[in-house]
Amino acid sequence: MNTAHALILLPSLLALGVPFVFAGGAFAAAARSPLRAAATTSTTALALAVSACFLGLLGMGGIADPPSAVQLVETFPLAARLAAAVTLDAVTATMLLLVCTVAACIARYSRSYLEGAAGAARYASSFMATLVV
Repeated sequence: MNTAHALILLPSLLALGVPFVFAGGAFAAAARSPLRAAATTSTTALALAVSACFLGLLGMGGIADPPSAVQLVETFPLAARLAAAVTLDAVTATMLLLVCTVAACIARYSRSYLEGAAGAARYASSFMATLVV
């Protein structure tokens, strides 16, 4: 087992990180400029989703002898168990990109439309919390 085998787990771990980015954005939205935090969070989540899908497309093409699931669990126990929580197939990748792209568009539009509104902080935190689910 070498570090190239660990790259097999990377797309699933990146895809698993997207909800955590949105959860962090829900807490960061209570800051001074909540709409800016929401836009930054959704753009970061979109970048993670694109990275996960791109690395998932590359797949195991560069690995001559892909390891078995048992070898991955023995070598990287926590990462392999976390990566097993998310299967990054074509449908999952498409939905991940679609949700993150729409979230980025809504956050960017909301940033210009709701600037200075009284309930902007509540809206931004509710919007990011909705995307966690």
